[in-house]
Amino acid sequence: MIGFRGKTGRAPLALVALICAALFAMPASSIAITKKQRQCQRAITTVFAFKKGVPKKQRQKAVKLICRTMAIGRLGPKGATGSPGPTGATGPKGTTGTGGGTTGPIGPTGATGMTGATGQVGLPGLTGATGPTGLTGITGVTGPTGLTGLIGEIGPTGATGPTGLAGALPILVANVPSATPQEMGTGSTTIRNWTVEYDSTGAFNPVTGVFTAPAAGYYLFEPNVSTGPSAPVAFAGNPAPVLITDVNGVDRHVQNFPLLNVSIPALLSLTTPLQFAQTSSTSAYDLAPGDQVRIQVTNSDSGFIKTYGDLKVTQIP
Repeated sequence: MIGFRGKTGRAPLALVALICAALFAMPASSIAITKKQRQCQRAITTVFAFKKGVPKKQRQKAVKLICRTMAIGRLGPKGATGSPGPTGATGPKGTTGTGGGTTGPIGPTGATGMTGATGQVGLPGLTGATGPTGLTGITGVTGPTGLTGLIGEIGPTGATGPTGLAGALPILVANVPSATPQEMGTGSTTIRNWTVEYDSTGAFNPVTGVFTAPAAGYYLFEPNVSTGPSAPVAFAGNPAPVLITDVNGVDRHVQNFPLLNVSIPALLSLTTPLQFAQTSSTSAYDLAPGDQVRIQVTNSDSGFIKTYGDLKVTQIP
């Protein structure tokens, strides 16, 4: 047997030919093939180069014979791992491939299909039969009439009371404040510049002091007026002031103011108030629509007087 250990180099062609010639003479079926022999065949096929012109079948046969007749020796010790070779240079970057084809245009929208024909209207359903009328309930029996109660005694007739006066509410309430009295000279002067507290008919002009009747009827006038001298009085002999209710330019009601009348012989005689005096009057008139009423004060003295007060007008039913 020939011992053989594979190497990376090629064997001389003469040696290969000698081995092959010797092996061809041996019987092909004398030795069974083993796993190691298969490995041997692959190694010889890889390592040895046969002479040109040798057919492929003959080469395969020679390899098989060599491996069957050769004694496969032990593997030699594992050689040391060689140092890694240097890293190869990075190859150049390949060119970027072209993109795929462009997107095709969107196809046109298809035409709208025709509206289908309207189906036929169904026949109206049959009217259901009217149900039977329910039976009328039986009227209950009328209960017996109760006994008539006893008639009570008639009480004595009470005395008839007196007839009360017809009530009425004022239609006008106004005043001239004492803090801002009206100053008046000699003669008759209408009280003006009233402050209206209530005027349900709007018939009173507070600036001019004229009340105009809004409708036909009886009207009750109730002035309550205070007046007195603007300056201290030492002597006066003229009459005292007078409160007048004037209807359409006519003095219908006259009310004198009270006086402090003092007579001191050889000194002075006083017939005019030394301070403010107050008086009230009450008078009613049958007025037609448009009649005018004024509250006036007549001053017969040469000095000025100051006047303030209240006025209430009521329409009598």
